[in-house]
Amino acid sequence: MLCVPGYRPSVRGFGNVNTRDLNCSPPPPLALPLFRPSIAFLDGGALSSEMTLSGLYAAAPRLAVGAQRHEERFQQEASGRFAGKRCTSWIDWYGEVLCDAEELKEKGSSSPGNSDYAAFKPLPFECAHAIPPSLNEPPFKIVLYADHMADSFAPIHAALLLLEPGVEYALLWARTARSGEGKGSLTDGYGVALDLKKTGYLVIGDRAHRSDDAASSTGNEDAGGNNNPHKSLP
Repeated sequence: MLCVPGYRPSVRGFGNVNTRDLNCSPPPPLALPLFRPSIAFLDGGALSSEMTLSGLYAAAPRLAVGAQRHEERFQQEASGRFAGKRCTSWIDWYGEVLCDAEELKEKGSSSPGNSDYAAFKPLPFECAHAIPPSLNEPPFKIVLYADHMADSFAPIHAALLLLEPGVEYALLWARTARSGEGKGSLTDGYGVALDLKKTGYLVIGDRAHRSDDAASSTGNEDAGGNNNPHKSLP
């Protein structure tokens, strides 16, 4: 699912979705694979609500600001730490870029790295992965920049879950790169525009029409008054 408070991402098996059984608007086609891993953990009401919100693109502003932050961070780091790596989903490990699960597993069994590197502080639009309550702080606090449509997302996220509770991370969605697709969205929110259908309204001035009807009614009453047998007495 998209960035929903209280949702814990998973890479479990897929299920089938029959939107006709749900009293809600169907989500966009690209969103259906995101719902399938979590169907077994949501009751009918919660699933219906989340699919309705997806159909209404309610999460678009949050995804838009997350994608912008990812692009800004990517541009800042591209000149140095990436060192020629082409990462669709990557982990910011104390100032070092990790692009695959094997690198992550090696780092998980080592020291946290640069002690001077500031630990992440999740922003309101980021999903912070909740770990079980403990008296000890997790030794690793990192950020996962994830493109959920990329093939590399599932392996690196599965490896990250295997490191819990020793790892606390924030999940930040990256923008999916597609050829021939322009930037922007058709949804109102952060950094996007709202496209309204052009609707013309025809307004008819009926005051003249009412005046004509009133005059016609008065004329009919005057014309019919001569034939009225019930005349008022003088």
